[in-house]
Amino acid sequence: LVSMVRDLYIPPTPSGPSKVYCFPGAKVRDIQHKLPSILACHAKVDNIIVHVGTNDIRERRSTALRKDFTTLITTLMGTGKRIVISGPLPTYRKGAERWSRLFGLHTWLKPHCASLGIPYVDNFNLFWERPSLLKHDDSCPP
Repeated sequence: LVSMVRDLYIPPTPSGPSKVYCFPGAKVRDIQHKLPSILACHAKVDNIIVHVGTNDIRERRSTALRKDFTTLITTLMGTGKRIVISGPLPTYRKGAERWSRLFGLHTWLKPHCASLGIPYVDNFNLFWERPSLLKHDDSCPP
């Protein structure tokens, strides 16, 4: 299992140990570029969990972000590994525009993943109205 989810501990799976990669500030394209070298180091990995996209919101390029996600997901599917996409976390203190853009990403990404048969972690519903589960900067679970 290779996870690119920041600040998340994933216990070892029955098939072997887990590895978590953290790329603070990374955007979807950054993960797309890092993916080949990560997978080269873990040829026997069966599962890949990716959590990315929140840092792209600041650029206000929703159409480009969807295209970048489509490219990343296509690349991930081409690996033959089991893929899980971890959706964006809702924000509480970053303003209405940021929240709206994150929600827009979520409402596009969830059905997009479903249409491809890719499991999607619905963080918006898991964390919505539960600000105590997030750090004070809205970034990650404590």
